[in-house]
Amino acid sequence: PQADSTRHRRKAAVRSLFAWAEAAGQIADNPARLITLHRLAPRPPAFLSEGEKRLLLKHLSDRASPLARRDRVLFELFLGTGLRLQEVADLDFDDVDLAAKHLRVRRAKGGSSQVKFLKTNLRTLLRHHLTQRRRQGLGTCPALFLSEKGTRLCPRQIARRLEHWLREAGINKRLTPHGLRHTFATHLYGATSDLLVVQRALGHAGISTTQIYTHLVDGQLEEA
Repeated sequence: PQADSTRHRRKAAVRSLFAWAEAAGQIADNPARLITLHRLAPRPPAFLSEGEKRLLLKHLSDRASPLARRDRVLFELFLGTGLRLQEVADLDFDDVDLAAKHLRVRRAKGGSSQVKFLKTNLRTLLRHHLTQRRRQGLGTCPALFLSEKGTRLCPRQIARRLEHWLREAGINKRLTPHGLRHTFATHLYGATSDLLVVQRALGHAGISTTQIYTHLVDGQLEEA
């Protein structure tokens, strides 16, 4: 049987085709006008289980190369703050304030700045990373995360690095960097059972966007 999303797309295509034909004078009557489209339920987002998250981070921490050390900080940041992909790519060296235990997202979604709090182990990783960035010099590029060419790490490069490490860690799951944000939110709700806390942590304007995480955790509870 076809998936609901496939049937929805095909019905929408038929409606659009006949609407165009009628408007262009190709047909006198539109036989597809009675086709109704129902709103599809949102697909649950992909995320890492607690075990998968530990496996990914352990695999990164066991590697000593400069790229692995950079990527560990990068993905710990995703998992510890729930930042969006573009927000992480846009972070500058000066956005991190370890004394105040937070970082500032100057170009958050919606145009407003946000403050993200940093837990202890993430501050330790960032402290070492900032020391390394100082050695690399800040004059040419102020980015917090640099590519091997010394330029700002772009979203596509970050996505490729995640694909690489998931494969290396043996995690057979298709996951984008946004899936790390979903992982953060799912585990935060599982730990607090407070949807308002998750909403504020993610920077959602409305609680309705955040409610999907209650269903995810309820699903985990049912399986358990």
